[in-house]
Amino acid sequence: YTFTMFTDPNDKHKMSKKSFSAVLEGIFERRKKVKITQVSKSDNLDININDEFLPARILGLHNSNGVAQLTNVFLDRKGLLGLNIDPRWWAIVPVQDDRILGQFVISDTGARIVFNEDLQRKMSMLEIISTAGHEADHAFRHALVGRLGEDRAAYYKQARKILGELSPDEKQEAVRCKDANDNYVPAEEDFVLYFDNYLEGVARDAGEKAVEEYTRDRTNYDFFSLFDDM
Repeated sequence: YTFTMFTDPNDKHKMSKKSFSAVLEGIFERRKKVKITQVSKSDNLDININDEFLPARILGLHNSNGVAQLTNVFLDRKGLLGLNIDPRWWAIVPVQDDRILGQFVISDTGARIVFNEDLQRKMSMLEIISTAGHEADHAFRHALVGRLGEDRAAYYKQARKILGELSPDEKQEAVRCKDANDNYVPAEEDFVLYFDNYLEGVARDAGEKAVEEYTRDRTNYDFFSLFDDM
């Protein structure tokens, strides 16, 4: 797919116009990172084409393809792309609370990261970025639990098979994560206990870090935000 963006669509002769175009290959393969080719930009646009968030910025974060590519950056950093986690906008049933922006869901067949579809048009870019970092951290910590020996679901077994044995430092963290997971209370049952759980605390930190990293490249962030911000 070819994507073309420019800042003044109604005045193509305006000297301040900035434009960018590129071909993205594999955008519908949500479990993989896309490939960018044939990049072209105006001379007055200093885009960093090596930006690891560039596919997500181009696609936009209010659709499944863009949010998948955003999430895949964080999963890739944790070495989790091989676990076939599926990130997408998805209706979370039941949605009891507008504070629940997304979930990491483990099923009998695998795992997915879902963003609250009911809030899709209400969530700002920064909320989406934070949620992606937050839920990718959950995926990482549950993978640690699987590598520790948990085998209640296919995701845990797959994590142990693909990622291998834990190092001493990883084992200490895995034990802490397993204890937090064993005592986990869903938000709809008790929001305070949910909020205070260790897994939620470290995931919130990961979400804040994700926002810092995504917004650090101000040129890329400012330009592509023109086409995606709420």
